[in-house]
Amino acid sequence: LRTELAPELDEAAAAIDRDGARQVLLNLLDNAVKYAPAAGDVLVRAGVAGGRLELAVDDAGPGIPPAERDRVWEPFYRLDRDRRGAAEGSGIGLAVVRRLAEAHGGSARIESSRRGGTRVIVTLGAVRPAAVPAREPAFAGAGAGAGTGAVAT
Repeated sequence: LRTELAPELDEAAAAIDRDGARQVLLNLLDNAVKYAPAAGDVLVRAGVAGGRLELAVDDAGPGIPPAERDRVWEPFYRLDRDRRGAAEGSGIGLAVVRRLAEAHGGSARIESSRRGGTRVIVTLGAVRPAAVPAREPAFAGAGAGAGTGAVAT
C-alpha cells in the first residue's frame, strides 16, 4: 500500500464528516486489496480538485469492465465473475461509497487504472486553508504527510 498526499493538503481543512470519510476509505481499500493480486500494488492518493477533497484508490486487479461501471454502484450488485469466484462480499460497499460522497456534496466514479485494474475517484467536502493550527488528520497514519494532511471538520 502506498499513499500520496498533495502538498496543498498540508495546511488545509475539509468540510467532511470524519466517520463517513473513514467509511469511504475503508470500503475502497477493502475492494482494492480484495481484488488486487497477492503481490498487487494499491495506491491511495488525496488531493484537491475543483476546490473539493478528492480521494483516489488504484489497484492492479482484474478491473471493472466499462459496461458494468454504472451497475456496481447499485446495492448488492456483484459482477458475474465475483459471484462465481472466491471474492467474498455482499456488493454493498460501493453503493455506500457513492451515497456518502453525495451526502458530502461530492461524487464517485470509476476509471481504468494505469496499474491495470480499477481506479475509484471520490470527491468529498470543500477544502479551505486552515484558519487554526493543524489537528489530527481525517486518516491518521495514512502514510507520507500523516499528521499534516487534511483535517476533518
